[in-house]
Amino acid sequence: MISVSVGEAKNQLPKLLHVVEDGDEVEVTRHGKVVAYISGQSSSGERGAAFLQEIHTWRETYGALFENGEIEAVFNPAFQEDGGFLVRHGEDFL
Repeated sequence: MISVSVGEAKNQLPKLLHVVEDGDEVEVTRHGKVVAYISGQSSSGERGAAFLQEIHTWRETYGALFENGEIEAVFNPAFQEDGGFLVRHGEDFL
């Protein structure tokens, strides 16, 4: 994985897109903190299926640590809209 600042990403976007096309990922940072990832193209259906699988795995691993209904307070049930997936800001999950 390549790590670049926001300014570098802005100035080198065509080069970074070639890197992504070659199968690598790019991590974009601002003041040393990751703010975005650039990765190769995949369909929204694939990303959504992978996201749902991660939630399922998380629930299997950690679900027993929570009382009934507590998990729903962590994961907003409205993350799926119109057949696509919507990931909201962290405050919506609390």
